[in-house]
Amino acid sequence: RATILANVDGQSLLALMINNQSTIPLDEHGRYFLDRDGSYFRYILNYFREKQLILPENFAELKQLCLEAKFYQIDRLVNEIENRLN
Repeated sequence: RATILANVDGQSLLALMINNQSTIPLDEHGRYFLDRDGSYFRYILNYFREKQLILPENFAELKQLCLEAKFYQIDRLVNEIENRLN
């Protein structure tokens, strides 16, 4: 929680979810269900921890990672990925 909040804009989807202000409905257990590929979230979390985007050599899914960053509204990461793509 602290790692995410220290690295995202207060109006990003992640911040709103952590602060229980998101419009995404909760399931019967009070959890968010995000119909997303969770394998990309580890790169996002590591980006927050390391303050840089570290990817495996020959990472071929940069466009998909960019879509995930856009979904979560992480502008800094979106910009960094788009710079790599260009």
